[in-house]
Amino acid sequence: MTSFNLNSLKDSENYILADSYKVISKILHHSDHKPLHLFLDEDIEFPENLESFFPSKSRVDFSEIPGAKYHKGIIGVFEKNQNQELKIIPPFVILNGVTSPENVGAIVRTISGLGFKTLIFDNKSVSPYLRRCIRVSMGNFVFLNIYKCDDLKKLINNSPYPIYATANDPSAISLNNWNPEKQSGFIIGSEGHGMDEEIKGLCDLTVKIPIKMEVQHLNAGHSCAIIASRYLFDITD
Repeated sequence: MTSFNLNSLKDSENYILADSYKVISKILHHSDHKPLHLFLDEDIEFPENLESFFPSKSRVDFSEIPGAKYHKGIIGVFEKNQNQELKIIPPFVILNGVTSPENVGAIVRTISGLGFKTLIFDNKSVSPYLRRCIRVSMGNFVFLNIYKCDDLKKLINNSPYPIYATANDPSAISLNNWNPEKQSGFIIGSEGHGMDEEIKGLCDLTVKIPIKMEVQHLNAGHSCAIIASRYLFDITD
């Protein structure tokens, strides 16, 4: 049987680590990621309704693992499904250089709640499968089609759907005057530098949030929530 070590797993791209009962349950019941191992702190009882899903289990003293906080006392390890082909289902969001796990996790939770279907991230962005992102998103990544894209320029050029840039540019259209097509998507750029200029120039339109000039920029996660809310009343199941 495979032996699992948390220190070696936490940065692996092949595994998903979920550290709460609620998140583990959500992944089990709403995704096809394969459950592999369940870690529990020494003082935590094995939940019977989770235990049967995992082929192996072990005890661990989370306080002795350096550089990580496992505040729930439980970690579920899943083998990530790697057989996903890029298929854009609108509405969608694209991340261009978003590096904060907190922002990415918040974006995942927001857009999944508002009914978005797809999240695409480039090779400069943090993966939504990072343990911290999963914790912040409360496991709601399971309701999105998530893909990593190594060539955003090609994706935008070949997209059958409108793709909107977001930037606080003087020439951008105000959010107040923007009615996005349901079958479309938008891009959220880096927290520090915004979108890549080359990527922005390929988009159908640039949209800005009307904020005080002195503030200049909002947090990436908050910006995404405000922009995504423009789609809210157009989405039905």
